[in-house]
Amino acid sequence: MSVRDVTQKSIRSLLALGLIYGFASCDKGPEPAAVRPKAKQVSTGVGGASAVAREVTAQPAATTGQPSAGAANSSLGSRYAVSLGNVSAFKVPTGKAVKVPYAGKLYDEQKQFDEVKSRFKPTAAQAYHVCASLAAPTKDFELSLYVNGARESALANARNGVAQGCRTMRLKKAAQLEIWVTQATDGVIEFAPHESSSWLTLEPLTESLALDSIEAFTPKAGEFAAVPFTTELYDIEKQFDAKTKRVTAAAAGDYRVCAALESTAGDFELDLAINGNRENGIAVSHQGLAAGCRTVRLAKGQFVGVLVHHESTKIPVSFVPKKFYNWLTVDKIPTSGVLADASLDNTSAFTVASGTPFKVLYVNKLYDDAGLFDLQTSRFKAQVPHDYHVCASATSLSKDFQLDIYINGTKEKSIATSVSGFATGCRTVRLNKSGDFLEVWASQSTLAPLPFDTNQFWNWMVVEPAHAL
Repeated sequence: MSVRDVTQKSIRSLLALGLIYGFASCDKGPEPAAVRPKAKQVSTGVGGASAVAREVTAQPAATTGQPSAGAANSSLGSRYAVSLGNVSAFKVPTGKAVKVPYAGKLYDEQKQFDEVKSRFKPTAAQAYHVCASLAAPTKDFELSLYVNGARESALANARNGVAQGCRTMRLKKAAQLEIWVTQATDGVIEFAPHESSSWLTLEPLTESLALDSIEAFTPKAGEFAAVPFTTELYDIEKQFDAKTKRVTAAAAGDYRVCAALESTAGDFELDLAINGNRENGIAVSHQGLAAGCRTVRLAKGQFVGVLVHHESTKIPVSFVPKKFYNWLTVDKIPTSGVLADASLDNTSAFTVASGTPFKVLYVNKLYDDAGLFDLQTSRFKAQVPHDYHVCASATSLSKDFQLDIYINGTKEKSIATSVSGFATGCRTVRLNKSGDFLEVWASQSTLAPLPFDTNQFWNWMVVEPAHAL
């Protein structure tokens, strides 16, 4: 299926109406405690109306009895993990799906990725968290996941010539997973190698839950409405209640939530909610599709969900079941191996000069199990060599920019390109030795300084060890 040619009004106009709540009242400054004390923060929206309250409580420990980071095994993460760092040149005609020829292996110990066929073939039945990125010269296109030659899921739409997205896929032994691209422009798109923004990572996980559709609904403008996901693909721990549409944690821990939602009638955002309270934003729509991921820490019995919000008062924004475009995955992060999970919330205000990258200064710790994130340097430092999954988000509320991962002070890859000033993205990286550090930097080329204000809902970062088998 080719990219949909959807006409949408600018997100900037929605921002002027207060699409993203919370930025007017989020200048809280850093808090020195490892976790934030119990507090309730209420933002105001259009015309001073009360928005959804954000209730933050002290975070429970992810598990008990975990080994310390120093006692963890010294393996570089999972021997089943795969990372490709670029693509070969290829062309995509209008309306035709073409497989993305990822190339340049960074690691693949089990030789599961065939660069000739551009195909991942697992040596064992396993769920894999797949993150893919692809760059083209300022063109619109769409990335999808294919399994055994059949399309399984839309992954991302391009924004400013870059598409980046993640989701978890459950694979049988010897199944064939590929990334395909479609486009609906008036001509052929030529893709060239792009070291920064064309890449692929696959990280094994212990699967928990996947839902593959929604019930039709039309949320009111200005409200944060729960997305009624349905149609179970699998639910290992029986955590999804079909009646309440809730996903309830069967055990305390960190849960990686990824979601996608599609509408052709207007722009919207997706947020996560814990026990019904808005937690953080994960995606802003582009060409009708919003998709994003974030890890949250839950106590046993807490429930997590996805909220949708829009500000279209003239045209109803409706959501209907649509194959490939409405889905939810929830995966509990394994508790064995390295204890090094960290979650950062909000940033200090900063300004990024055009053409000059600037480090994003995250300021509030939601949790930092091993004390590996230094607030003074805004840096995560590995205590042992390992693979780490990183998700980050930031907003300028105006012009466009990108977020990049830096390792030991050098740019590694781009993980997010903004939609009208909002960027969220994820990637798994390998830190090869103790003391290696990673940071998130922002860059832009608007030819003018770009200011970033504090924002408790859209400025965040999560780091966690990748699954080690």
